[in-house]
Amino acid sequence: MLKIPESTIKQIQENVDIVAIVSQKLLLKKSGKNYYGLCPFHEEKTPSFTVSPEKQLFYCFGCGKGGNVFQFLMETEKLTFVEAVRKLSKYCDVRLTESILTPNSKSFKKTFEKEKVYEALECAMHYYHNILLDGLLGKEALAYLFQRGLTVATIKEFCLGYAPFDLDISIFLQNKGFSTDVIKKTGLFSKGHDTFAGRIIFPIYDRDGKVCGFGGRALSDDIKPKYLNSKGTLVFEKSNILFNYCV
Repeated sequence: MLKIPESTIKQIQENVDIVAIVSQKLLLKKSGKNYYGLCPFHEEKTPSFTVSPEKQLFYCFGCGKGGNVFQFLMETEKLTFVEAVRKLSKYCDVRLTESILTPNSKSFKKTFEKEKVYEALECAMHYYHNILLDGLLGKEALAYLFQRGLTVATIKEFCLGYAPFDLDISIFLQNKGFSTDVIKKTGLFSKGHDTFAGRIIFPIYDRDGKVCGFGGRALSDDIKPKYLNSKGTLVFEKSNILFNYCV
């Protein structure tokens, strides 16, 4: 399998505007910081597909599909990751260098594993966010955030969420196709229960805008500790990453 250096992938991401790429496929309208349109992955009459130029990510609140500009091309044009990278490299005039990486190599397995963990965390973020805004399970948490002066716009901007006691994040992720091993490596489930159960969720992003972990604030005084961050994982290094700030 061909492996494209991470530095090249990052360079392409930094030089490609996801809004411009998505706009080639569908009509987008700006609202606040983001752009909205009808989802290309399922039929809908009311736009639920959103594109964030700040995070360079897309997400549909209707069908749950989301990701970066590479994943958008992969989904809409049925391309492999390498094909999507090649196409975007031409679009932004980035010279592409490739190296050989076999599926059985340790480097390939580690890279693939990290990407699956990133995908699972992204999926979990939207799961928590939808619970906070769209269901009875998040009613109390939403009322608390309003009481603290947060608006719906702010909640959506930072994609805040809520992890209820009544739902199992591991079952949700399994239903989305993630393996038990990947779920375990997200740090979202441990000792037989959800790590952040009963907490308001704050996604933490890495330098590339990927969700790499979470911060949680206990909704009840009975839950200890009051504040909890993700433990160290394949994609989250406590010493290097803080909420809304990377070093």
